[in-house]
Amino acid sequence: MTADLAVRSARQETAPGALAWAAPSWVERRPFTATSAITAGVCVLVLASAGVLAWFFPELGETTRRQIATLVLAAAVLVLLFRWSAWRAVGLTRVPRLRDLTLIALPLAIAAWPLGFGIEGGALALGTALLAELPNSFAEEALMRGVVVRAFARRKRWLTAVVSGVSFGVLHLVVLVWGAPVADVVPLIVIAGLFGIGYACVRLVTGSLWAPIALHALFNVSQEVGRGIDTLGEVPSTLILLAGAVVLPAYGLLLLRRAPRN
Repeated sequence: MTADLAVRSARQETAPGALAWAAPSWVERRPFTATSAITAGVCVLVLASAGVLAWFFPELGETTRRQIATLVLAAAVLVLLFRWSAWRAVGLTRVPRLRDLTLIALPLAIAAWPLGFGIEGGALALGTALLAELPNSFAEEALMRGVVVRAFARRKRWLTAVVSGVSFGVLHLVVLVWGAPVADVVPLIVIAGLFGIGYACVRLVTGSLWAPIALHALFNVSQEVGRGIDTLGEVPSTLILLAGAVVLPAYGLLLLRRAPRN
């Protein structure tokens, strides 16, 4: 009887979507609690970083303080991944396959369309923006599409995607710390949540965390240095953004229905 249980447990640990890691057992037993704790923890860490920087280094500009706070978050995420031996479990050891690249062609187009109208500052500005963005994209994706998705490994995949997306949206409350008006934060939370659902679907379909990291970084950078928004104007660009926020999660959930578990 004991041997049968051991074999069954070993099979579960090596099953797709349930790769072994050293996270506390309650993370999988209570994934909703774990997700709430992660989201709250990120908000507290960013708030604390912002407070410390403002108190001890008031001469620093807002952009610099945000970059430092992002690096602190990325370092904390790295420590967590090391302590939990979670690299493989969250999808960081798997590189997207050629078939995966065809599946994420539409998400790539949604993320990168402003770059199609040119790059403000040229290739150097694009490379600099990517380097500055990577710690943020890595940290947020490692938590929301890595740890959270792994915690929900035994739940329905559509539920996993929705919870990951909603948590990702709520995470953007931290922009209030940097002085963003509430009227701008509310739509940001909704749009980020919808994109988060799409990123989670990409993670679940490809089995790789690198795909959503790339999409996340590309989207943020294209919004920053792409000339599409200036060329088309604010209203058309906003409509394209809203269309992407609807199409991406819908497309991702459709992929989930048709793709086998990784």
